[in-house]
Amino acid sequence: MSYSVPILFIVFNRVDTASRVLDQLRIVKPTRIYFAADAPRVEKGVEEINACQSARNLINTIDWPCEVKTFYPETNVGARRFIGNAISWMFEYEEKGIILEHDCLPHIDFFNYCEATLDWYQNTEQVMHISGTQFRDTGKSVPEIYFSHYNHIWGWATWKRAWQHYDLEMSGFSNFDVHKKIEQIFPSTTEQKYWSKKLRKAQNGQIGSWDYQWTFAIWNNKGVAVIPGSNLVSNIGFGAGAIHTKDESHFLANRPVYEFPIQQINKPGQITINRISEKYDFRKVFYPSIFKRVTNKIKLILSSI
Repeated sequence: MSYSVPILFIVFNRVDTASRVLDQLRIVKPTRIYFAADAPRVEKGVEEINACQSARNLINTIDWPCEVKTFYPETNVGARRFIGNAISWMFEYEEKGIILEHDCLPHIDFFNYCEATLDWYQNTEQVMHISGTQFRDTGKSVPEIYFSHYNHIWGWATWKRAWQHYDLEMSGFSNFDVHKKIEQIFPSTTEQKYWSKKLRKAQNGQIGSWDYQWTFAIWNNKGVAVIPGSNLVSNIGFGAGAIHTKDESHFLANRPVYEFPIQQINKPGQITINRISEKYDFRKVFYPSIFKRVTNKIKLILSSI
């Protein structure tokens, strides 16, 4: 078995998680891997230098016929710039691809799902993102795909024709009528206010991430994401070694994955947004209740003592 869709595999300083993801890649045997690894942060000392080198050394364990390209900056770029740079680098060579970070462990069916949907929507400009994550607690395999304005990034895929709109600096933001555009996307005033605030913070550098800019690129071009009915990717990186996701008890940590035989699923006849799913994601993932947010903050503080 060999898999023809190119895969960008992004690692940093976590060999434990990255090696588990690589084990899944070993099963499907992709024929092209783009292996990207940021340099260690100097201020973190020799421990991180060694950890980053160990992560890079995982490339030597690729033991199947595979074309491998590497993207290794000499100095630390930081996640905010590095991930976008790595994706752009892959698309210098490819028309489509899968993006997997070191802590995103996919079910084997994730790969066939990405291959099928990338083919289905190759020439559909509105579809800009293929998500592998499903946040609803279905507890089972749900044989369906649907569309959402939310582009989950724990295991995903896209095309060069969509990624060309990505701009870390969001230079088109000045011409983006935030309230008008957000109102067209979300009928809920709470969602409108939340995302207007988030996009402004991302644009002015108050949020040190790369992914809000990708969301902006999608929304600014009237794009949508494909979502699987069953969860296909589990984030295994929650814990002390993580940069952002430190709470191991978080409900999104180590979520189960399910079979998803894409060959049994018919391509939807039209692109219709699933608002029930969007409302669930917003309330459960992006904007939980005040009580839940306070509880999570307390748990995070206690875990660091």
